[in-house]
Amino acid sequence: MIIHKSRIIFATLLCTQLSAAQDYVGPNFERCQIRVNNILKGEEEWNGINNETIEQYMYRGAVRGMNPEYARTSRDKFITITTEGCRVLCESPVDFYWHSDITTTLSIISNWILPIMALLSALPYDSLHRRTAGAPWWQTRIMGTLRALLNWLGSPETALTNTLFNIHQMHKCLAETKSSGQGISGNGTLRSLKMDAYYVLSCIGQFNLPEASKNEFLEPLIYALFRGFVPLDVGEAAAYAQSTTYPPPTTTADQRERSEQARIWTSELLQEMAFQLRMLRRRGVYPSLVNVFLFSVAYAMAVVLAFSDVGERTTAHALALGILVSWLPLLVLFSILDRNPMSADRCRKLLSRWLWNADAIRRWERHSGIRASQTAPLAIPPGGLPTLPDWWTWNKEENLRALQQQGGPLPLLSPFDQSVRFDPFIGEFAGQGRQMGYHGLALAVVHSVYDSHGNDRRMRSIQDIVVHTRQKLHGRRPWAWWRMALISLTMVWLFAGMAFMISYNTPTVGFACRSGSYTVYGLLTFGSWFLQLLPCYKHPKNWMRAVAHVFNALALLTLILIIFASFSGIFNNCLCKGGLAGYLDFENAQFYRNKDHFNVEAWWMAGAIVGALPMAASLARADVSPNAAEAGFTRPPAAKRRAAASLSSRISPTERETSEEEAQKLAGTFPGPLVLPDDLLSAYPKDPESGQTLHMWNKSKHRNRLDNNAPNTIHVAAPPTYSPKMKHVKKWTTPLTAAEGEEDITPPKPKDLVDYLAAYYHPLPVTQTPNLRWVPWDEEAQGSSKNEYIGLQHGQAVTRIRSRQCPDGAYERQLNLSDILDALLEIVDTIHPRYALVMMLHHDLYEDEEDDFCCGRAYGGSRVAVVTSSRYHPGLDFHAGIERAHMWPASHCGSFVRRVCGIRVGESRKRKAISGSTTEGVPGEGDKGDGWDCGGCEAAAVSLSGLLGEGNISVFGSVRVRKDWQGPVDFAEVREVV
Repeated sequence: MIIHKSRIIFATLLCTQLSAAQDYVGPNFERCQIRVNNILKGEEEWNGINNETIEQYMYRGAVRGMNPEYARTSRDKFITITTEGCRVLCESPVDFYWHSDITTTLSIISNWILPIMALLSALPYDSLHRRTAGAPWWQTRIMGTLRALLNWLGSPETALTNTLFNIHQMHKCLAETKSSGQGISGNGTLRSLKMDAYYVLSCIGQFNLPEASKNEFLEPLIYALFRGFVPLDVGEAAAYAQSTTYPPPTTTADQRERSEQARIWTSELLQEMAFQLRMLRRRGVYPSLVNVFLFSVAYAMAVVLAFSDVGERTTAHALALGILVSWLPLLVLFSILDRNPMSADRCRKLLSRWLWNADAIRRWERHSGIRASQTAPLAIPPGGLPTLPDWWTWNKEENLRALQQQGGPLPLLSPFDQSVRFDPFIGEFAGQGRQMGYHGLALAVVHSVYDSHGNDRRMRSIQDIVVHTRQKLHGRRPWAWWRMALISLTMVWLFAGMAFMISYNTPTVGFACRSGSYTVYGLLTFGSWFLQLLPCYKHPKNWMRAVAHVFNALALLTLILIIFASFSGIFNNCLCKGGLAGYLDFENAQFYRNKDHFNVEAWWMAGAIVGALPMAASLARADVSPNAAEAGFTRPPAAKRRAAASLSSRISPTERETSEEEAQKLAGTFPGPLVLPDDLLSAYPKDPESGQTLHMWNKSKHRNRLDNNAPNTIHVAAPPTYSPKMKHVKKWTTPLTAAEGEEDITPPKPKDLVDYLAAYYHPLPVTQTPNLRWVPWDEEAQGSSKNEYIGLQHGQAVTRIRSRQCPDGAYERQLNLSDILDALLEIVDTIHPRYALVMMLHHDLYEDEEDDFCCGRAYGGSRVAVVTSSRYHPGLDFHAGIERAHMWPASHCGSFVRRVCGIRVGESRKRKAISGSTTEGVPGEGDKGDGWDCGGCEAAAVSLSGLLGEGNISVFGSVRVRKDWQGPVDFAEVREVV
C-alpha cells in the first residue's frame, strides 16, 4: 500500500510539471513522427503549421554522440525537433508502455521487478515479535524493519560499510583462534575454548553498545570471555614466568580451589553461551543464494535483450536499472556471512543472563579466591564466605530492576551480591548495517588481548585487557573501518555511474530525467555515508539518526520512482526525452546500432561488464586449495614466508609482528601455491628440493654468478632456417592434431623472446645471435632414411641430429635434444661476451629413447639452454585436455579450484606431476598466437632461471614453471642477480 501511494504521488508531481496530457491511445511519438515527416514533405498542414512555419520547431544544431563523418555529410537527413516543438507538434504526450504495448510492462516486471523483490525478501529482517511492554512505538519490530530498509535501500554504502566491517571483525576473531607462537596463543588444546570466546565476542559486537566502555559492562565481559585462559588478577607472562611465584605463597588451599572452580565455571558458561548463540543463528542460506541466482538470470536476460535491440530506450533503461541495483546481491551475499540471529531479543536476554552469572563468579572469586599481592584482604562477612556465587534468577533481576526504577542510591549490598543489570547495556541488534554508528567492540578486544603480535606474545591480565580495550573504544576509528567505508562508497557509486553512463549516452544523448534520477539517488545515498564520517556520528543520538533517515527516505523514494518509471514509461514525455539537450529525434534501433551513425554499443558494453561483476566474478583464491590437506602439504606461516625472501633467512621481531598483516595485504599480489590434484607439490608435498629460499640460492655452489668485468650478455639463438632440400622438416612443427585454422598460427618470434627476457632480467643486455640452418646430413639418402638424420649447420661445421617418429602421435617427427646441445656446445666458445645462450625451437624434442617428449634442458656449467615451444602449440590443447579459460592467473578462480579439487583423474601420481608441469604455460581464450608466444617465452625463462640457480618455490604460488610472474623469492633472486 505504501509503494502504491508513492507511485501516485510521484506521478502527480511529475505530471504537474508537464503540460496537460492527452488521452493516451496508441504510440503517441510514432504518430508524431509521421505528422512531422508529412509536414516537412508538404503533404500535410496541421493546426496552421506547414513546411515553412515548422522550422521554428526544428533543431538544426549539433547532435551529441553522432559519428562526425555522418554529421558532416548527412546531418540534414536526421530529423530532430526541439522540446517546445514536441509539446506543440506531438501534443506533449506521455507514452505509458501499457498504452502502446502491455507486453513491455509485463516483461520488465517479470525480468527485473520480481527478481529485485526476491532479493529484497532475502534481506535479513528481524522476526516480528510483539512490542516490549512499555517500549515506545518506534522500538517495535515493524519500525525496526522499516529503519533497516531505509538504511539498506536509502544508503547502501552506509549499510555495506558496517556489514563489511563486521565481517572484517569476524575474520580477525577467527584468526585469533588459530594456534601460533608460544604459550596460550600456540596451545592447540585451547582452540575450542578460544573459538567459543571469539564467537561470543563477535555476536555481542553486533548489538548497539553505546556504553560498552563503562567498567560495569566491560570488566564482566572480558572476565567472562578470558577467565578460562588467565587468572583473575595477573596475565600470562606474570603467572608463568620463571621469576614470578604464582599463586602467592600466602594463599590457602581453599582460595586456590575457589579460583580453579571459578575458571571451570566461566569456561562452562562460555561454552554453553556459544552453543546457544549458534543454535539461534538464522539459517536460510540456500534460499538467499537462489534469489541471487534469479537476479543473475534476470541480468543476463536484460543484457541479451539490450544488445539484440541496441539503442531502444526501453531495453537500455531496463539494463541501467539492473546495473543501478547491482550492489543489492552483494549486500545479500555479505549478509549471509554477517548472519543475524533468529531472535535478537532472545540473544539479548541470554547474553544479559550470561554476563550476570559471569559477574557473579568474578565477585565471588575476587573476594574469596586468590588475590593479587597488592590487593588488601577483605573482611569476612558474618556467616562466613558464601559457598556459591549469586546466580541469576528471574526474581533477583526483577527486584533489582524495581530498585533501579525507584531512583536514588541502591541499598547497601554485600560485595558478593549482584548490583548490575546488563539489559540496559545491550541495545538493539545493529548487525548488517541496520543502524548507523561505529560498532567496533570486537576489534578493540582482539587488539588488546595480547601484549604483542609476535610469536612470543603473551595474554594480558583481564584488567589490562579492559584498560586497552577502553582506550581503543575511545580513540579514533581504525583504518580498517575507513577502508571498508571507501570500498562501499566505490561499489555503490560505480554501479550508479554505469547506470548514468548508459542512460546519458542513449539518444537523445545528454542529461535528462533518467540520468538525473540516477544522479539524485547517488547524491542522496551519499548523505548518510558522509554523516557517519563525522566524529559526532561515531555513537549518534536519536536526533542525529533522524537527520540521516531524512536523506535515506528521500533516496528510497527516488529509487521507487526509478523502478516505477522503468515499467510504466512515465519518463516517455517531451521533457524527459529532450532533457537539457533541448531536442529529440524519432530514429529506431537499427539506426542507433549502426556505428556510422551512433556508437551506443561501446557504452553499453562497459556498463554491462561492470554491472555483471558482482554476479559473474568468482572470488580469487589466494591460498592453498582444499586438495593441499589431502596431499599432505602444509604452507609455512607468514613469518617464515617473509624470511624465505630475505638473504639471512631471518627477520626482526618487529617484522615478525607485522608479517601476518602484511601477508594478508599482499595475498592478492603474491598468492600461495594452489596445490591442485595435478600439481608437483600435490604429488611430492614434502620434497626438500621444492622449497628454495633466497638464502639457499645465494649460498648455492651451482649458481652462475655475474662477471663484474664483462657485459654479461644473454644470447638468444633463433630457430634455424631451412635449406631448399629441408622444406619438409618445417612441417614437423605443425601438430597432427591441429584443427582447421590452427595449422597456420604464427609461431613465437625470436624478437618477442628477446624483448621478454630483456624486460624480465633488466638491465642485463639480451641480443640475438646469427641464425643456424637445417641442412641434409646425407645428400644421397632416400625415402624414410633421409629423415633419420638431419644436419644443423653452424658456420662451416655441421652436426648430425637424430630424429624419430613421435610416440604419442602429436607430431610427425621429433629431434634429439642431446645432439642439438652438442651443436651449441661447439659454437658457444665463439660467442663473446656471453653470460648464457638460450636456443628457441619449434620442433618436438626427446632426450632418450624412453622419453615421450621433453620441453628443454639447461646445462648450468656451460650456461647453455635449449627450449621448445612445441608442446605449447594451441593445436595440442584439445588433444591434451587443456582448458584455456583458466590459465594462470585465472587458475586462482575460486569456482575453478573447487571444481578441480572435486575431480580426480585416474592416472598415476607421477604421471600427473609430469603432465601438470608440462602444461602450465598454455594459452588462454582469445588470440591463440599470443598464447603460443606466452608459452614459448615462459619456457625460455624457466630454462634461463635454471642457469641462474633458481629452484622451485613452495611458499608462494610460484613454482619455477611460472616465470611470467614473480613471487617475493623470485623477485628477490632476480634483484640480486641484476
